[in-house]
Parts: sequence; structure tokens; C-alpha cells
Amino acid sequence: MYSLTLINLLVLIFFKGKVTMNNNTKLVSIFALLFPLIVVPNPSDYYALPRYIFLLIFSAIAFFLLFRYRYYLSHDSIYNLLFIWISVIIISSIFSTNPLTATIGRTYRHTGTSTYVALSILLVYCSQLIPKQHVSILVKQMILSAVIVAILSILQHFGFNLVPDDSYRVARSYGTLGNPNWLATYLVFIIPASIYFYISEKNRNYYFASVLMFSGLIVSGTRGCLISFVVLFTIISFMYNKQKKMLAYLVTGFMISTLVLLPTNNNIIQKRIGSIPQEITAAARLQDNAGSKRVYIWKETAKIITEYPILGVGLDNLNINMPNNVVMDKAHNIFLEILSTSGIFSFLLYASILLIIIARSRTYPVLFLMIFSYLLQGLFNNDVIMILPLFWIVLGLSLTNMQNDEGMWSTQHPRRAI
Repeated sequence: MYSLTLINLLVLIFFKGKVTMNNNTKLVSIFALLFPLIVVPNPSDYYALPRYIFLLIFSAIAFFLLFRYRYYLSHDSIYNLLFIWISVIIISSIFSTNPLTATIGRTYRHTGTSTYVALSILLVYCSQLIPKQHVSILVKQMILSAVIVAILSILQHFGFNLVPDDSYRVARSYGTLGNPNWLATYLVFIIPASIYFYISEKNRNYYFASVLMFSGLIVSGTRGCLISFVVLFTIISFMYNKQKKMLAYLVTGFMISTLVLLPTNNNIIQKRIGSIPQEITAAARLQDNAGSKRVYIWKETAKIITEYPILGVGLDNLNINMPNNVVMDKAHNIFLEILSTSGIFSFLLYASILLIIIARSRTYPVLFLMIFSYLLQGLFNNDVIMILPLFWIVLGLSLTNMQNDEGMWSTQHPRRAI
């Protein structure tokens, strides 16, 4: 009851006036609002497994609804590419080093073929059944969840952890995502939406939301995402250079937040941020230790790509032997990950899908900025089950944005509500 009251209060704060949604939008709204907050204590995994199960259940419901209204749906050529891409990664999984892992994903990861099938269903569902006028509503729901996660991460930074802990955590904040890097990926993905609505709607609530999310990004201490944010905010500043006063307010808020947080918690954030120039220099020299050994990981991943160029090793089947005898199972670069685990044809198809959607999303700046931000930070981080569904929802909404106000329905048939 109290959680619902809190959500209702946040909705009133962020949505001025009455919010009306059809059942399709309500269903996705519930998913977008709750998915980032799911943490279920269990003997196996608090963070990835519960979300994986939730995603499979939701995608099954979405598939049923799409099948129910199959005669009322319209077609988009991008679905052909999506179907071919899914077929390629299924073939890759069959011939992978471990087909079972490639299908359901590795423990604590769950980014196998089944996840991408579910994500594809989610994309089609959003592109077909969400009206254009509801896009901003769903994005704002994502902002609500991100604000909650940011607050929880800031509290963690100061020693107050309200999130169930599976005892396998690092010193930095992780919010409800289970890892500082994943927290940062999530926040840097959502924060451009909050900045966009602050500038476009001149709503101060989104200003405070932006500063809170930036603070959560700071306490994560994830350098790759901090660099990505600087690049992103520079682009936003050029896009909205006429809004100098609002941009100045944002910069002031971000600077105050940074100055307040830097000396806290044994200067852990100051040490992380202070090491960025050194890490950039090391990466430019291709030193193995650069970026927490990311350069070494990328080099080893490149070797795997040359050994398995056609179908890759299979999703979630990557194994990189590190110098300290630890096995790394992710490439820490979403593009290298696709190349190494599913092959060159899969990569080209996936890149084509993304490029088409990016081109279409440019008519709705908030979606374009979110997609760009996710892909930019993906140069340093991994695709993870905690954030992937939200990214694919945004991809689907970008396709909805190109259709009429009733979504992608054939002109021969009236729209039906569920």
C-alpha cells in the first residue's frame, strides 16, 4: 500500500494534470516502472534471475496480445531484419561451445538467445500497440524509477542500504542493479530524458530529477559512463544552445553535486574521477591495464573474433583468461560482444537495425538522445538484463513515433483496445 502511495505521489509530481492511458500503455508502463526496482532475495541471484523471469513472463503476455490482434497489425520492413537477426543468433547458439548457456544465458547474466527473443517481442509490441501520444508518458515513467534508484544509491554511498544485499558487492553504490557499472549504465541512459523534459517543458521537477540522477552517477564512480555523460551533455548543449539559462542551471547543479560528494566516503569518488586522465592516456597507448584492464579484454576479444568470425562462440559463451587467473565472461563493449559471440553477419544485421531506428528516432529528440547515450556508454560496458529491456522499449517507441497517433495499425482496420 505504501509503495503504491509513493508511486502515486511521484506521478502527481511529474505529471501535471490527469494522465490517461489505454491498457496497452498501462501494461508497458507497469513494466517500465517496476523492472528497474526488482530485487528478490533467493539462494541463486538477487538481481539478474528475477528480472529474467519477469521479462519472459511479460514477453509471453505481449506475444499473446500481438497474436490476438495479428489481423490489425501493420508491417514494417525492419521486422524482416529483426527476424533474420534472431534466426542467425539461434543458429549461432545451436553451434556454440555450450548451446544451453547460449540459449538461457550464463548464471548472473541471462543474456542468451531466449532473452533477445523476448526483447524482440517487446520491441514489436511497443512499436505496434503504443500510440504516439503515449511515448512521453512511458519515458517519464522510466524517469520516476530512475529517481528512486538514484536516491537509493546516494543513501548507499553514505552507508544506508535499503536494498537487499547478497553480500557480493563492491565498495561503491549499486542502487538496485547489483553493480556500480550497471547502475551508471542505467542512469546515463535515463538522464538525457530528464534533461530533455526540463528544457522542453520548463518543469523544475525534471531539473531536480536530473541532478539526483547525476548524483547517483557520481557515486557509482564508473569512469566510462562519466566520460559518456560529458560527451552527451556537450551534444545537448549544442542542440539547445538557445536555452543558455537552463543549461547554466543544470551545470551549476551538477557542479554543486560533484563538489559535495567528492570528499565523502574516504574520497573514493575523488580517486576514481581523478584517475580518468591517466586512464585515457594509458588507453591511447593501448596499455593492457587501461580502463580496469579493458584494453586487455578488448585485445583478447579481437583474437576470439578472428577465430570464430562466422557464428561466434555463442551468446554468453565468452571466456577470456585474465593475467590474474580470473576468467572474464564479457567483452566490456557491446559491439565487440555481439561480434565475438554471434559473428560478423549477426553484427551487421544488429548494426543495421540500430541505424534504421536511430534515423527514425531523430524526429523525437528524447528517444534519440536515450539511444545515443546507451550506445555511447556501451563502448565501455556490457549489455545486461537489468537495463536491456528498457533500451528495447525505447527502440520500439522510436518506431511508434513514426506512425500516426494511433500507433502502427493498418488503415483498413479500426484500432481495438484490449
